[in-house]
Amino acid sequence: MYTWNDRTDYIFTAMLYAISQTLGYDFDEVQLKRDCYRPRDHDELEGQHYVIRTGLVALLEGKRFLLLSVTDYADNLVQPSAESSPNLTRQDESN
Repeated sequence: MYTWNDRTDYIFTAMLYAISQTLGYDFDEVQLKRDCYRPRDHDELEGQHYVIRTGLVALLEGKRFLLLSVTDYADNLVQPSAESSPNLTRQDESN
């Protein structure tokens, strides 16, 4: 099975071959595939994007989970008061 990078390499080589023929150069497709410049970072970036996309889809579908660890307990956090948060009411006030 071909990967996306294999397919883009094939299309890129075919495009270079068509350009070379139009401009009158005598390159063959094997030579272009073997000797042409392809930025390595583009392949790495595409691979990273693939990993991120598939991981995010699996996370959103519930097939993967985020592992969390507690590093500090919030014993000293200030609780919001009913006056500072008008949409929140205390239970004893709602009865």
